[in-house]
Amino acid sequence: MTTAPAAQDFQFAPVTLEAAESHANASPEDRARWRDAMMGVTGGDQKKVDAYEAELRGFLTKTVTHPGEPLAGTETGQPAANFDLTSGIDAAITPEQKEAGAALLRRHWTGSREELEARLKEEGIGPEKTADPRSNLAREFDAAAAGLLPQNYKLNGVFVNRSFTQDEALTLSGEMRSLLAATQTPGAAASSIAVEWADNIEAERGKADWTPERLELWWRSERLNASNALRMDYEAITLLAKAAIARADQKTILSLAKKGAFNSGAAMARLAQSELVRRARG
Repeated sequence: MTTAPAAQDFQFAPVTLEAAESHANASPEDRARWRDAMMGVTGGDQKKVDAYEAELRGFLTKTVTHPGEPLAGTETGQPAANFDLTSGIDAAITPEQKEAGAALLRRHWTGSREELEARLKEEGIGPEKTADPRSNLAREFDAAAAGLLPQNYKLNGVFVNRSFTQDEALTLSGEMRSLLAATQTPGAAASSIAVEWADNIEAERGKADWTPERLELWWRSERLNASNALRMDYEAITLLAKAAIARADQKTILSLAKKGAFNSGAAMARLAQSELVRRARG
């Protein structure tokens, strides 16, 4: 500091940014003289002097300066003389205040980054968080496109006015939720996909008396529709669909497949699309 602060100036006055910076930038000799003066004012009460000095040091970690404004003593590209990084950070300061102080130090610190991070780590402050490069719109889109936990999918109405018994509906609901979660299906699309699977299962029951020729003709049409929709060979669609459901429980996959849930070109195309989206998102 340019002039050692008079002890009486600090006795009852609240800590200010000017006082805290003056103390932080003081030479060891000035700081020793300041402590001697404070000891005299307090009648030799070292605890009071230590507490006030800690308050001065901790003040800088709680003070927000203007963006781009360096802390006093760092304009030369060197750390402020004897600048104690963390002695003012103690149990009385909240984790949020610690993080705010650490962010302030990181923004203005011109010394060794390794030393700074090491000192902050000693105080329980983790490494600097990397800013999310996505725009708000991109974050909202990704959140909307993310899968959910099985129990969080809303399948209200999927099994209403169906031929399923109550036990069958309960079993199907659990199986479908499990597969929707495994394929990372967005919540907004889950109900329509579940309806499609339920339609396929009911339709499969109606194919019991179909001849092999009729069934083959129907499947040929379904494969063609799926290929036209995704503009790729049906063999590729099949491979992508299998990859999509491979992350689910095998018992669940076999149960739904046996019931006919995937027996349509549209169902296979949807599964293939979900796998393409997953791969695109990494």
